Amino acid sequence: MAEKKPRWIVGVHACLEALKTHPEAIKEICFQDMALTRTAPWDALLKKVRAKPSQKGPGFFRDLSESGHQSVALATSHAP
Repeated sequence: MAEKKPRWIVGVHACLEALKTHPEAIKEICFQDMALTRTAPWDALLKKVRAKPSQKGPGFFRDLSESGHQSVALATSHAP
């Protein structure tokens, strides 16, 4: 059976909520500016997930969402 494609969530508030409610489902988390990972509440929430944050360029975020991505996105295994 093929593995399900991850569902991408974009935007600060949506990503924070996903980290709070389903940290076990986070497969990947991406930031345009890694400095954000050292600020509250990101620093505490990121310690609860297995996925390590990675840095991506602006094109990555534009491909995910034309607007509203706020330079943060995460992939989750949970269905919408």
